[in-house]
Amino acid sequence: MDNSITQSLENFERTVQYAGAKVTGWLREETGEMPGIFFYESIADLAGIMTVFEFHVADDDVLHVRGTTFDPLDPGVVLAEEILQCRLGGAARFYAAAYDRVELMDYESVVEAQTRGGKLAVQIDFGGCVDWTGGVNLTGVMTGAYLHDLFDFVPEGEPSSIFTSLLSPTMEEIALVSGMTAALLGSAHALKSDPASGVAYESFDVFVFESGNPMVIPGYWRIDESGDWGNDFGAAFMDCPFGRGVRIFQEV
Repeated sequence: MDNSITQSLENFERTVQYAGAKVTGWLREETGEMPGIFFYESIADLAGIMTVFEFHVADDDVLHVRGTTFDPLDPGVVLAEEILQCRLGGAARFYAAAYDRVELMDYESVVEAQTRGGKLAVQIDFGGCVDWTGGVNLTGVMTGAYLHDLFDFVPEGEPSSIFTSLLSPTMEEIALVSGMTAALLGSAHALKSDPASGVAYESFDVFVFESGNPMVIPGYWRIDESGDWGNDFGAAFMDCPFGRGVRIFQEV
């Protein structure tokens, strides 16, 4: 994909007239330089070249779109970049099917919904959370996503499911949590562009315990200015009570 949003396949050039994305995760910032709602989508072509689309719905009723194309083997090199501005209700339109939902307020109700194959979504309001590490201030930031991966850990033993994503807590941390109490782990992440490393992975892991408040571990994984791979949030974790910091919904 070049910077004119044009694809070439076997010498046949096609211009994209329409494009769409399913919003499965979002981030809302109420303050800062760019308040609004953000969500992301990534696609790969037949050669493995990836394009990351970053969408920003601003308070001026405009959808701002940035498309960044890169080779995953060398993500620090941007091959092409495209910036679009689309008026809501005109060039950009959002649709949502009507559905009802119920809020799940404890561990037992989340486990029951999970084991019955329920469609679950989580909403995190960091203003209602407490960072016990004292290193993160996310006041005014909200995020949400469908829970694509949900794992159940049994107490006082090995995890009933193994989660090995590099974007999530270490296995030592998971073992510590699963040894303390029964717990659920739900995770969501997005791929976005970054000025230092080319691309970065933004993640949010939510632990729901059999007793006590849910815990949220934020992540912004990238190669920093020193060339080191790591999480900008460090070892931060946040205590987020049900109904205030963490809200989990099931579609019915």
